[in-house]
Amino acid sequence: MKNRYWLFAGDCYYSKGGFDDFKMSFDKLSTAYKWIKDNCKINTGDDNWAHIYDSEKEKIVYRFNDEE
Repeated sequence: MKNRYWLFAGDCYYSKGGFDDFKMSFDKLSTAYKWIKDNCKINTGDDNWAHIYDSEKEKIVYRFNDEE
């Protein structure tokens, strides 16, 4: 995958697990944050958790969940 930031998201009750929860990748962290802001909602049918994985640092750099 060519983009550095990988976004995984889903519904807390019906997560698919692993790479099945992959949504898309981004070249900028700010763009991945914007996707979460626009698409992850608390207590709705939309995705209500998300992780941004930095493929260069090889770690999760941001976590959003329905408790925020």
